[in-house]
Amino acid sequence: MVSEKLWWEFWPRESAADELDASLGRLRFDHVDLIYCTTLPAELSVEQAVAEVAALLAAGKARAWGVAMWPPAVIEAATLAAAAQGIEPPCAAQMAYSLLSRAEAEGPQMTAALRRAGAGLVASAALEGGLLTGKYDSPAATGRLAGGRDDPARRAALGTRYGPRAARAGRGVGDLGRRARGGVRARSPGAGQRARRRDRARSARRGRRRRRTARRAERRRPRAAARAGRLIAGSSSRGARQTHRGGHYAASMALPAGRR
Repeated sequence: MVSEKLWWEFWPRESAADELDASLGRLRFDHVDLIYCTTLPAELSVEQAVAEVAALLAAGKARAWGVAMWPPAVIEAATLAAAAQGIEPPCAAQMAYSLLSRAEAEGPQMTAALRRAGAGLVASAALEGGLLTGKYDSPAATGRLAGGRDDPARRAALGTRYGPRAARAGRGVGDLGRRARGGVRARSPGAGQRARRRDRARSARRGRRRRRTARRAERRRPRAAARAGRLIAGSSSRGARQTHRGGHYAASMALPAGRR
């Protein structure tokens, strides 16, 4: 699946169609499977944005649409606007969702908005910007989130949720976060790409095995043909000798008894 985003960076000078056309030209595609609408400019209403998305769907430039970083109230407004435009509501909603940041995505308002739209949650920043990778477990770690562990909210979440479990397991919080990712139902945006890479690698291995088998069969074919030719020639010569002997025996049987 190929997805793209409408950033509305140059709207209204650049419409949604113009922005997507530029992206398709760079990708050398004629359409995308999913188009996300990011946070709208202040001058762009939800109804107008949905109308521009409807035009993209009608033109076949996108097959489905979703939203990214939209609050619940705006998602509900988009669902109503989509019904008015005669298109399906957003099928996906991308938002920050990790082991440390779950309150917004799991809140009752967001849950209700996604349920009304029938939209699935697509996790963004699933590793909390790298904080859950273990990169910042050491006090000497450097990087853009080196001070992230000093944030009171994050420190409280790390300590109350995962600190005791990590200490009992003898691991860092980052390692525990990596292992706990299997329990998150939301799918990481890169998971499909990794699955496609695995499928391509598996197909390539099967293709190489088939080609090796074909080359071996090609090398064996002349030897098999030569062996078959020798067998045919040998059987023909034995048949000729048996026929000759049989003929001699028949001729001798035809002679008078005194001349045998």
